[in-house]
Amino acid sequence: MICLILLSMSMGFWWGTLLNRLQSEMFRRLVSMNVILRSIVWAEARKQKYLPSLAQMKAIACWAFTKLDYGNDANALKTTTTKMGGGWILDGQKRWIGNNTFAGLLVIFTRNTTTNQINGLGMAFETHLEGAQRFAEGSSYVM
Repeated sequence: MICLILLSMSMGFWWGTLLNRLQSEMFRRLVSMNVILRSIVWAEARKQKYLPSLAQMKAIACWAFTKLDYGNDANALKTTTTKMGGGWILDGQKRWIGNNTFAGLLVIFTRNTTTNQINGLGMAFETHLEGAQRFAEGSSYVM
């Protein structure tokens, strides 16, 4: 009985470590799968560019919804996207972004300044773009 208790105690640490790693990996994959599901409304060129590597888990995505000053109130979005020439200008800050520190693709919830509509399925941006800054502390992402 004592041997079983000691074995259980020593295995508990090992199992806890393993489960923690599995949980982290599952979170990474779930966020990427969430991005894949939201991509239904993307333009065909964007789907072809990002979906194969996301579906094969060769690329990791992150999504940004939480605002710095008022949390998850979707109707109060202050982060905006403005169509400019052949691209978009993204203005705002987000926090608590899952996979932020290593993801290659960011899907961010914004308000379109032209239509004043919320891009509820998200705008997709590559995280290495000029002007993007990552902050590991608090998982904030500032663009």
